[in-house]
Amino acid sequence: MILGLDAFAHPRFADLRAIAYQIAVLSSSKLCYLSNGSNSAGAALSGAVPHRGPAGDASALKGKSVTDMFADKLAGYILLGVEAELDCAASAAATEALKQAQFVVSMSAFCNEQVKEYADVLLPVAPFSETSGTFVNAEGRWQSFEGAVAPLGEARPGWKVLRVLGNLFECAGFDYVTSREILDEVQALTANTPLNNDMPWNCPVSLLIDAQGFESIVDRPIYAGDSLLRRATSLQDVAQKHPFAIRVNQNVAAHAGLADGEQAMAKNNNVELTLPVVIDERVPDDGVLVPSHLPHGSTTGAVTLSRV
Repeated sequence: MILGLDAFAHPRFADLRAIAYQIAVLSSSKLCYLSNGSNSAGAALSGAVPHRGPAGDASALKGKSVTDMFADKLAGYILLGVEAELDCAASAAATEALKQAQFVVSMSAFCNEQVKEYADVLLPVAPFSETSGTFVNAEGRWQSFEGAVAPLGEARPGWKVLRVLGNLFECAGFDYVTSREILDEVQALTANTPLNNDMPWNCPVSLLIDAQGFESIVDRPIYAGDSLLRRATSLQDVAQKHPFAIRVNQNVAAHAGLADGEQAMAKNNNVELTLPVVIDERVPDDGVLVPSHLPHGSTTGAVTLSRV
């Protein structure tokens, strides 16, 4: 049983995970995850997540989830390698929160016009290829690497920028000189941490969905997963062979009064997406497949369809 990015981004992921784990138990199989990004396991082990400390310490000080950070409309945000309009599942809510914030710092190797609309300060950081570090992959394998080239211009590795900011704010624990020191500390903290996906069975309260309209299925193409891929011209030339479209099966199209090839609008709260309709029988009933990597962002959750 394998859960991937679409499951992680779903608002009812906890229920999906509980059901998937129970299916794995009853079928004598394993529950596995294709994680969001190449270092999700590393983030969990090191405590770089809001609900756990290093080695999964549940007693550690808990922070807000990303969803709560944007829902609470905080006064300030620091973004590290994030283009909110393209990287967040609820991109419209994310960009709205960033635009109303009093101060936003964007630390990234890239910049675009959307980021300029909400960021007050842009700090150039090197991509992973220009710094040393360690990834922990989905099977728990630690993979260290060195920077292929020196960072361009005044760009610096992200961890060094964070270290300096910590020094300026006089925070404890920001005295590292090399990334190796960070690696050694994390490995010492997690040396006795077992790697498994076992979890207690928590029966979902209800599997019913009280939604109006259709359920959007957000298409996240392989060549749009991060800022580097999105700027790889050769890869985007391949991606363009699959035109942007709103994909539904014939039953959904008939229910909405839509025909193959005509323009339609998919609407979710304040997000509107107008694209040609493609009849695709691989899309399930009551589902709408929409692209996630356009400048307007993605529409997640319940959507309504209408002719344009």
